[in-house]
Amino acid sequence: MHTNQKTTLQNTIAAVHQIEASVLDHFFVRRAPEVTLEYAIGQLAQLLESGQLHLRASHRSKELVQVQQQMQDLHYLKLQPLLPVLLKAAQAHVTDVGTGLDDGTYHEAENPDHEDTALVVQSFSLCVPLDQPSGHTHCIDLSALTKIAKSGGLDAMLALTTTNPGGIRRLLTEQYFSYSLWGEDVIFDNKLRKEIEDALGEPLQEVVYPDFAMEIALALPAQQVDAFLGLMEELKRSSEPMY
Repeated sequence: MHTNQKTTLQNTIAAVHQIEASVLDHFFVRRAPEVTLEYAIGQLAQLLESGQLHLRASHRSKELVQVQQQMQDLHYLKLQPLLPVLLKAAQAHVTDVGTGLDDGTYHEAENPDHEDTALVVQSFSLCVPLDQPSGHTHCIDLSALTKIAKSGGLDAMLALTTTNPGGIRRLLTEQYFSYSLWGEDVIFDNKLRKEIEDALGEPLQEVVYPDFAMEIALALPAQQVDAFLGLMEELKRSSEPMY
């Protein structure tokens, strides 16, 4: 394996360890330093009983299986940004072995799992998020914007254009989305969400940003943000009343 590939993998492993530690810190107010995430998920009841782990107050009312599942879910969400890095390193390894087999540097007997490994890497590549389209299209018409403004949707639409912190978001442990209006939290209910999605003609996106991994943000699709902000500018220039 080349030096730069080795460094990439080492950096990825270090990042994974940091993620595991942050997940444990989120669920436990105190934990023994030798307790790993993998071990904690499997042996949660015994570790709590022995005093090696102490649950935070926000998780004490949950069943152990719920805590275990939430730990796994949060770990997966926080690992997602590393998937392209990991796949790049894996693909480089597959390419290196494949080239070596073709030119005789490597022997098939020494790499019996090469084809299986290549297939696994190819399969996981489908999990990497697609690139956002580069062009911007005005997909929202004025009548639809005016309609959702009547039920407070204009403020919600503005909140949907901002990323965390702020915007429309919910904690992983909560069931509802909210946003701030004049310094007060407002519930973003399903009725308003449907009105906005109907106006857009497509669903809103639920996103986890790497720096705010305990929150799920609700956002306009990327190609819609400029369209919406452009229409807002048009409304300002025309001075047309919203309702």
